[in-house]
Amino acid sequence: FWPNLLASLRRNNVPTLLVNGRISQKSLESYRKLAIFFLPMFQSFNHMCMQTETDKENMKALGIPSVKLHTLGNLKYDTPALISGSKSALSRFFPENRLILVAGSTHEGEEQILYSCYKSILSSHPHLYLVIVPRNPKRAEQLLQQAESFGLHGVKRSQKPEHHGDFLIIDTIGELVECYRHGSIAFVGGSLVPKGGHNPIEPAIMQLPVIFGAHMEDFNEVSHDLISAGGAEMVSDETQLRATLEKLITDNELRIRMGMAAETCIKAQQGVIARHIELIHSLL
Repeated sequence: FWPNLLASLRRNNVPTLLVNGRISQKSLESYRKLAIFFLPMFQSFNHMCMQTETDKENMKALGIPSVKLHTLGNLKYDTPALISGSKSALSRFFPENRLILVAGSTHEGEEQILYSCYKSILSSHPHLYLVIVPRNPKRAEQLLQQAESFGLHGVKRSQKPEHHGDFLIIDTIGELVECYRHGSIAFVGGSLVPKGGHNPIEPAIMQLPVIFGAHMEDFNEVSHDLISAGGAEMVSDETQLRATLEKLITDNELRIRMGMAAETCIKAQQGVIARHIELIHSLL
């Protein structure tokens, strides 16, 4: 938020609209403590479009009039990059006739769990292939070294390897969605460690069954919707992750059914952009 800009717009009678609004419990507590500053700024908006009903109720609890509050959904549901596109140059880095497990936006502490699960599963399911897309690509070399202690020898995408190795690390920016497009199963990172979780919409719209840990605070309602729809499972530790992976690897029908349920769940939420545009038109 830019208080001076909002104040200037208000003085000049320029309508303002907050889009894709979200308010965490931590932020709510901060706003309450400093209500004398935040409340006038929030009230300066003509409309506040929140992602979820919980976000809307939190803003109402701060004292924002109901007439200004709308629940129009999360704009990430309508991200254009998710809707269309053909397979990219990444294809050659993925081995053929293998089940691809894409671990997206992973954080420190999660890769070791993934390596341990992957190593134990490979003995009975050698057709599985792991692709790790770390949140910080600069950790790639460190991750290769960590894997060695599990007896796994990986390759980095940036080196354009001629062989697939035991697993692949994507150490480039902007290719996670394409990895999901090639995938069979998705693990969403930042969730087995307390980082709030990352975007499960991207793999879900690609018809992948989605797995994540218990720390999905940043996508709380999305993750619960996916679980309720049968498109995702939440795991709390390495044991549960291994069991879920083995279930999805061995049961092709379950894997396909979960993937379709995940896609259906996300598509049912789309149209967020159109709803925002309709509201913007009312201000013109």
